[in-house]
Amino acid sequence: SVQLKALALEFMDVAYVQANEVAVAAVTNFERAAPQYTGLVPKTLGNVVLFCIFMLVVLKIALFVLRLVLGVTRSVVCCMCCCSCLRRGSSATAKNGKKASKVEEKGKAAKGKVEAKATAGKKK
Repeated sequence: SVQLKALALEFMDVAYVQANEVAVAAVTNFERAAPQYTGLVPKTLGNVVLFCIFMLVVLKIALFVLRLVLGVTRSVVCCMCCCSCLRRGSSATAKNGKKASKVEEKGKAAKGKVEAKATAGKKK
């Protein structure tokens, strides 16, 4: 049991050293590509992991805000364009009178049929 723990610690230490070397290489390459950010991220595995998590959280919040702004903008534009066009279209047909009179005629015909059925049901 003690030997297994010692062996596991030894393997973890080797893996940590290799992962730390990869992190140092990544930070070095990043600093070489963008010299204005030199020293932003310390060259250790833990700091690189924290920096990556921090950047993912910031990116997620930025995308959420962007999506919210675009959704509100789309809703406002749609309301201004589509709803005003629909309102304008319905008032034009009411002023025209042709469609309004057809609707009124159908309503009167349906009302007459309902009244006729109601009076026929009472007579029986």
